[in-house]
Amino acid sequence: MNTRGQASIRLILFAACGAVLAATLVACTDSASEPPPGKAVVETHGCAECHGTFGISINPRYPNLAGQKKDYLVNQLRSFRQADSGDPKFAEMARRYFGMMNAKAKNLSDETIDVLTTYYSSQSCSLTQRAKEPVAPKAAGTCVPCHGTDGISADSEIPNLAGQRREYIEIQLRAFRREGERGFGKNEDSGRFHPVMTPQAMKLQGTDIPELAEYYSHLSCK
Repeated sequence: MNTRGQASIRLILFAACGAVLAATLVACTDSASEPPPGKAVVETHGCAECHGTFGISINPRYPNLAGQKKDYLVNQLRSFRQADSGDPKFAEMARRYFGMMNAKAKNLSDETIDVLTTYYSSQSCSLTQRAKEPVAPKAAGTCVPCHGTDGISADSEIPNLAGQRREYIEIQLRAFRREGERGFGKNEDSGRFHPVMTPQAMKLQGTDIPELAEYYSHLSCK
């Protein structure tokens, strides 16, 4: 092969390599610019309207989901989904009722629940700015075995309380106590029962609930 032929082959190979490299760079750039797959699902199902795109709630009555335990989030969505199922076994389980959430969770598949909970649990929680270390109220002693000394649970199915919305914590504790006193009923706007939490909430008196909510909301979520 003459010199001119060899040069032509080298030029063709160089051009081909350049095209492959350019395509690879474009693919990498496109991949890096694509949002996490869970983000699109979160927005499609309207989760961001209340809980924020990145899991920091818009309304203090709704929980932050960023950094929360994945298994716990899965269980809660399944509980909301099952609330209107008519399954008699549901009456014996830890259960929740909240009209808006029941409607949103009703048609969620297990796969969608997995995507949503994986996304939110992997987000960075909102660090609480505090002037000084909050003092634990006396009632917090009964919370420690499950929710941890600093509000960070060691159990994947038990929620972290540290850094959670104060209003949300208070609402949930009152819901647990109410269901213990009245029984679980869907005539209420919302309801929540748990075989461990409900009896514990029924023991809370006076200012215990607002004090616990204030305390845990001021703990660092990390």
